[in-house]
Amino acid sequence: CAYYVLVIRDGWMEDHIRTKAEPWMHLVPATIAFTIAILGIPFTLYNNSGWLCWIAAFPAKCQGDTCTRGEHADIFRWVHYAIIWSAILSVTLGMYSIYRKVRQQERIQSQERDDDAASRGRKSKKVAIQAALFVGALYLTWIFTTITRIYQITTGNNNFVLLVLMATFFPLQGFFNCLIYLRPRY
Repeated sequence: CAYYVLVIRDGWMEDHIRTKAEPWMHLVPATIAFTIAILGIPFTLYNNSGWLCWIAAFPAKCQGDTCTRGEHADIFRWVHYAIIWSAILSVTLGMYSIYRKVRQQERIQSQERDDDAASRGRKSKKVAIQAALFVGALYLTWIFTTITRIYQITTGNNNFVLLVLMATFFPLQGFFNCLIYLRPRY
């Protein structure tokens, strides 16, 4: 999304992106991911978290000194979800800003050419639909995972229905993106 924001909204050229933005687009996410992954080892954070091995305290439902492993798991979980949801919010805002830029350009062109009302808004509508589909796929993928984790943290239990929804939708993000990318456009 950041690439398209820079190209469409900000008008950056490919060379400018390659030299100014691309190194940061690789460095920042890789640094955050490696830092969290590596910190999980000395803090013994990787344990059974319900249906997979992830950031969790051990034994299950332990608190503070009663934990033999992963006593800081809650902190790392919230950091993880804060990063995920800030990225989702950034994508949402980025897609919206792209739509607004296309809509603005469309209005300017429409005024210059004095187009009829029927042709106005066609491109921006297509951009809005495509953006909404991609953002919707992100929300659909992550909402059940987040609700499941909140439920686990607040109640100390697992909810079978939430686990099934999480296990169903979480791995489908790439599939949803593929369907959206390949969908017919008329």
